[in-house]
Amino acid sequence: PGPAMRLPRANIGVHFPTPTGRSIQVSTDGHIAAAATLGNGVELPVLGFGVWQLPADGTTYQSVLWALEAGYRHIDTAQGYGNEHEVGQAIRDSGVPRKDVCVVTKLSNPKEYPNARARFEQQLQLLGVDYVDVYMLHSPGDSKENREVAWRQLEELYDEGRVRAL
Repeated sequence: PGPAMRLPRANIGVHFPTPTGRSIQVSTDGHIAAAATLGNGVELPVLGFGVWQLPADGTTYQSVLWALEAGYRHIDTAQGYGNEHEVGQAIRDSGVPRKDVCVVTKLSNPKEYPNARARFEQQLQLLGVDYVDVYMLHSPGDSKENREVAWRQLEELYDEGRVRAL
């Protein structure tokens, strides 16, 4: 592991308006606690740490560890990023309980939409988790039919409790 991450501790906060006219204040002191409630009641931290373009050469692992140390509890990855295994290892090694980390991942390859469940199983193995908090199709894909087939499989995973939100 690399050196410990240092954060400034001045909290000026940033306000973000919501569609309902309310606003969320996001702390800027390293404590990242603001959350939005999704339609099904799942709480999603509004600030997430995304790992797009982070290489799977240890960089993703260390970056996620630092993000969790800094207080992030929403980690965003995807099949197409090629680094889900490092995300999962960092979460396990962080000491932060899994239930306290919102793991978001996506099915990126539209050619796999007809086999979404199989890809999801592989992603769970790479992440080393039993469920993900949010699962998405990363793009509309190449056909409405494949998108619908994929979505039905995602709904089944949701109904089984393996995905907390779609």
